[in-house]
Amino acid sequence: MNKIMTIIAIALLFTACAEKTETVKIGVVIPLSGPFADFGERIQNALELAKFDVNSQDGINRQFVELIYEDTQCKGEKTISSLNKLKNFDNIVAYIGPFCGSPIQVASKFSDENKLVGVSPNVNFGLLSTYFFNMLGLVESEDKLLAEFAIEELNASTAAILYHDNFFGVFHRDAFKKYFEEKGGKLLVSEAFTDSDLDFRSSLLKTKEADVLFIAYSNPGEILNQLAELNINVTVLGQSGAENPEMLRIAKENAEGFLYSFPRVTIADKFKETYVEQYGDLPVNAAAGAYDALNILDYVFEQCKNFSSECASEKIQQLKEYEGASGTMTFNKETWDVGKEYIMKTVRNGKFVELT
Repeated sequence: MNKIMTIIAIALLFTACAEKTETVKIGVVIPLSGPFADFGERIQNALELAKFDVNSQDGINRQFVELIYEDTQCKGEKTISSLNKLKNFDNIVAYIGPFCGSPIQVASKFSDENKLVGVSPNVNFGLLSTYFFNMLGLVESEDKLLAEFAIEELNASTAAILYHDNFFGVFHRDAFKKYFEEKGGKLLVSEAFTDSDLDFRSSLLKTKEADVLFIAYSNPGEILNQLAELNINVTVLGQSGAENPEMLRIAKENAEGFLYSFPRVTIADKFKETYVEQYGDLPVNAAAGAYDALNILDYVFEQCKNFSSECASEKIQQLKEYEGASGTMTFNKETWDVGKEYIMKTVRNGKFVELT
């Protein structure tokens, strides 16, 4: 669509909106500031595209969608306060997000207690609530791939883990340990750190005898710098959140050779083209997942009277071969998976690339 047609389409949509007074409010809890703000901005971009598409088709149940954004900074306490505000003041019917791992635990508990549907475009820890869903494959599948890669491809027999001491980090720690030991590997040391920790050197010195070091943290740039400073030559593994521009900015050349798991997502050409045309940049996986999240809410609420959360939950669980911007999804009621696998990637010449 060229710029003239885009302006005409937007004008027509605004004219239609002016004729309608009812809107349906959907909350969005994402990081719009802090170290993961870049992802939040891309998610917001995709949601605005999805909102335009949904409202162009007469909205949801003939009510135009209004998105209400809340900045969580990827923090649990901000997530819960945002959700309380969205539910009790804004009267949302559902919400999209969060993006980060530990806030997802908080949000899923909120969904369960309030019977409010939430759909995250990112991390999938499995069944946390029957009202909470994710657009990615299971985290446990990701950790299984990492452990198997360490044993089978790197010939590692020993491992160390450095993890963020929160729900996200502990989940990754336990799953990696489980699969690494099942394959015959031995865990030598497991070290935790908190948000206030800036010096990882004492923990890193304990890992130098291991064949591989798994870092369960989404911004390991400073950890990589301190590894290089200590001249510790250990093969470093990470998880998908590490594909973060901030990590490359901090670690620079120390990120070279960093190995990590990442969801295999084939972003739909039509969505990719529209996103590039509107924003001049390629969409990340989370952006495609966010676009799908809003469209799935549209799809299920069109089948549910009065925006019933119980009905919406049931309809999402029945999704089969749903063709979205982030690929094909079939929901598994037993595992809470959507059928997306993980692959291995690395940092090469300052860029994130698939490992070949």
